[in-house]
Amino acid sequence: MEYLSFPWPELEGKNFPIRHQEIRSGADFYRAMVEKASKCNGEVVLALRRPDGRLLLHTKPFYPPHTWRLPSGGIRIGESPEEAACREVEEETGLSARPERLLGVLTYTLRSEAGEVSFASVLFLFRTEGGRPAPRDTGERIGGYRWVKPKGLYRVAAHLRRLPLPWRDWGYFRAPAHDFVAAVLG
Repeated sequence: MEYLSFPWPELEGKNFPIRHQEIRSGADFYRAMVEKASKCNGEVVLALRRPDGRLLLHTKPFYPPHTWRLPSGGIRIGESPEEAACREVEEETGLSARPERLLGVLTYTLRSEAGEVSFASVLFLFRTEGGRPAPRDTGERIGGYRWVKPKGLYRVAAHLRRLPLPWRDWGYFRAPAHDFVAAVLG
């Protein structure tokens, strides 16, 4: 089994929820996750909250229709999760936002006929006054944004779990972070 260690000493001694997900995937998604795990120390998932409590979602033009999700991005080697989260907020939204708190860590074990790989998502809550989000990194290819109530994330997760092939494994991987944030903030 390939295992992603958690090289984040800044998280040691902090009290936050940790959840684990076991996901069965096809060989293609497994290989993509092995490659992703080799290039970064996990990822951050961003819950950007306006004063009215709504959270930011984004979509990309190549996603299946009506597919929205929380912004996320890789934690670069040598970068702390909070540094990655702040960088990703700027790159993906351009919004002025400040970190409020660490919501928790979601760990995954993905299994396929090709093997197993572990991965982790560190979830952060940011406060923003809102405004008009716009990506600063054009490589992100973000096609739109919308704001939803925290409980709306359960519907987002359900949609992700219903995605057809070839998106099914990706949807199953993305869905738990939405359930996690909804449970913590809902």
